[in-house]
Amino acid sequence: MQTLVSGIDEMTLVWVLAGMAIITWLTRIGGIWMMAFVPITKRVEHVLTALSGSVLVALVVPGVLAGDPALQLGTAFALGIMILTRQAITGMLLGFCITALTRHLISSNFFGLV
Repeated sequence: MQTLVSGIDEMTLVWVLAGMAIITWLTRIGGIWMMAFVPITKRVEHVLTALSGSVLVALVVPGVLAGDPALQLGTAFALGIMILTRQAITGMLLGFCITALTRHLISSNFFGLV
């Protein structure tokens, strides 16, 4: 058994990852089971529709605020494209490209910043 850099052996890591996977699966199944008892009214439908967007925002915003200027520029660009085109995937792809291009230009001293 090999000890990893963090001091955890491989088997412990396997068990921890398996446990996390099982808990994640049970959470998903439990949510589906619980929703079987909830009548789907218009209000519940609107909440469920908005939930995915709010979860995405909750995951993205902290990373963007803690990120570098290239990431912030790419995210702002992606948001603008999403608003203009109403296509999330197009905005995300172009935002990713802007972030990568900006990081490349900064690392190559294109802007004279490094």
